[in-house]
Amino acid sequence: MHRTPLMVSERPAMTAGTGRGPAPAAGWLEGPHTALVHGSRRTDDERVGAWMTGALSRGRQLFYKHADLYATVRHRLTALLGGDVLASGQVTLIDAARCHAETGGEPAALRSWHVELIEQARDAGHHGVAIVCDGTALRTITPDPAAMLIHERDLTRLAASNPLSVLCRYDTSTDTPATLQLVVGAHTAVDDILFAARHDPDALRISGEIDMSNAARFGAVLRAAIEHGTRTVEVSGLRQLAAAGCHVVLDALPPLRAAGQTLVLLHPRGAVRHILDITGLSETENLVVSG
Repeated sequence: MHRTPLMVSERPAMTAGTGRGPAPAAGWLEGPHTALVHGSRRTDDERVGAWMTGALSRGRQLFYKHADLYATVRHRLTALLGGDVLASGQVTLIDAARCHAETGGEPAALRSWHVELIEQARDAGHHGVAIVCDGTALRTITPDPAAMLIHERDLTRLAASNPLSVLCRYDTSTDTPATLQLVVGAHTAVDDILFAARHDPDALRISGEIDMSNAARFGAVLRAAIEHGTRTVEVSGLRQLAAAGCHVVLDALPPLRAAGQTLVLLHPRGAVRHILDITGLSETENLVVSG
């Protein structure tokens, strides 16, 4: 049965102007399926505002999944994007509880549900689909952690084969460390509080700083990349690698060692190269520091 998301507008679609929304932070690496990990409302507003503005400027239909009251969401979108965006024809709200009721939170049903969104946007003449969701809405849609992980992986696959981009927002004050470690590796890009990561065909690219506060999430991203066949980590944009980050790299090596394979850390600079050398990490078996 065809499902019609909430609040389809009546006026012609608008084009995002250059003045709408803040610019993304320097060094933010965006991918088709991005996890935004933040610890403040301001950071979330900056990133999601810039991301939505970019999606609208490319002619994509924006679906905003929410678990908040309608009036709260409407006020926030108006503040971030300007004007009555819900009357634009390009922005649609999706109630997370309704999505769960229609799909049961089952990954297969959710996949079909999202395929319908893509087809609906195409039939309406949009150039693709952009989906925004936060951790609260995601937990409402898929309360089961195992189903949540499958769903996130399905979104990555859908984004690889369709005109689809997805931004999943996670707040460190409300989303548990276990949840964050579970889901970040399922994304093609991660914008964390101090570091950014992007999975490219030839390498995992890391920038920013890895310390005790984010090392576990970096480890989840690294392990997921290795599991998917990545053997090169490009770190020229990495400014700091603390001891916790070094331990994460070491902990990721045993599967490679068992398979007789090597992980390459490419183009370390400055303090990162120094820590690799003084800790002896650069001489570790099955790890090559190059460039």
